[in-house]
Amino acid sequence: MNAKLFKFYINELSEYQDLFNMVIKTDVDTSSSRNRATQYSIPASVANDKTGKLLKKFLHNQYVLYKNELKCALRFSKKFSTQNDNNVRQRLESVFEHSIPQYTVRLNVQMAGTSDWFGTDISIFAFSYLFKLNNEHNFLLSLVWETALSQTFIDIRKKYSERQISNKKVWAIAELTAVAIWKNEFSEYDWNGVNVGYSELLPHQDKITKLYKSRKNFDEFLDSAIKLFKNIKL
Repeated sequence: MNAKLFKFYINELSEYQDLFNMVIKTDVDTSSSRNRATQYSIPASVANDKTGKLLKKFLHNQYVLYKNELKCALRFSKKFSTQNDNNVRQRLESVFEHSIPQYTVRLNVQMAGTSDWFGTDISIFAFSYLFKLNNEHNFLLSLVWETALSQTFIDIRKKYSERQISNKKVWAIAELTAVAIWKNEFSEYDWNGVNVGYSELLPHQDKITKLYKSRKNFDEFLDSAIKLFKNIKL
C-alpha cells in the first residue's frame, strides 16, 4: 500500500525562517520584500526590523492566538488527505507519467503557499479551506498547485541544466503548467478567475495551456515549453 501522498505538520520555527528569508533577509530585492510583507499581512514596522526579532515575536503571537484554529486546520487536512489522496495521486501521476513521492505539507499561519524546487516539502496557508468560494476546492487547489510547481521544476532539471535555461524561466514554466494542470485535470473544481498570479506571466498563459492540451506526453510538453521560453524575456 502506498504511503499517503500528503503528510501535514505545523512548525512555527520553520515558517519563521521562511518569512525571514522572504521578507527581511538583506539580499532580497527591496520591492519584492515589501510586496511579500504586504501579501503576508506583516506590519511594516515588523518587516523593517532587520534583526528579525520583531518578526519572531509577531509570528509567535499569531501561533498563540490561532492555536485552536490551527488544530482544526490540521484535523481537516488529515481527513481530507485520507479521503482524497488516491484520487489526486492518480491524476498527478497520469500527468507527469511517473510516480509522485510523498509530500510533507506545512500549514502556515501567515504565509501563502511555497513549493520545494529540489525536494518534497511544500507549504500552504492553513486556513485556505475556510475561504468563501468553496472550502475543499480552495484547499485542493493549494495542494495541487504547489505539488505541480515542485514536480515540474524537478522534471525540467532532470533534462536541462541552469546553463541551458535559467531558474527564473523554469519557475515561469512551472507556474503556467500548474494553471494548465488545474484547469484541465481538475476542471470539475474550477471557477472563473483561477489564473497565474503574476502579471508578467499572464500573457503566456494561453500559449502554455495550448502546448499542454496538444502534448503527446509530458516530456514532449516540457521540451516545447522550454523552446518557447528561450525566446521570451522576463
